[in-house]
Amino acid sequence: MEILLKKNLQIQSLITCQRNSIRQERMVKSQAINYQLIQECSIPQKESCFAVAINKDCSTQLVKFESQIKVFEFKQGVMQLIQCLSEHQKWVVTSNFRKKLNQFIFESYDN
Repeated sequence: MEILLKKNLQIQSLITCQRNSIRQERMVKSQAINYQLIQECSIPQKESCFAVAINKDCSTQLVKFESQIKVFEFKQGVMQLIQCLSEHQKWVVTSNFRKKLNQFIFESYDN
């Protein structure tokens, strides 16, 4: 009898957890985020961008193109191109910031 009571309590606890989880999901989905494009801050690009990496204080962004990485500085709501890295001959596969240092690493299909 005690075993049945324990199992019943466990099942009720699981059901309560699932209901709470579903409620939280619904709350998150109902909180819509609206974005606006700020034309005067836009930087037109002719080539396709394949990935973006942002450092931990959001002051530097890496934008990855086919074989090129553009480094942007972000200050007071404005992005400015500060460096263009194009030493790779083939596609750049990944670009990431290191967690502890403000340095970035990337790899490509170059030898």
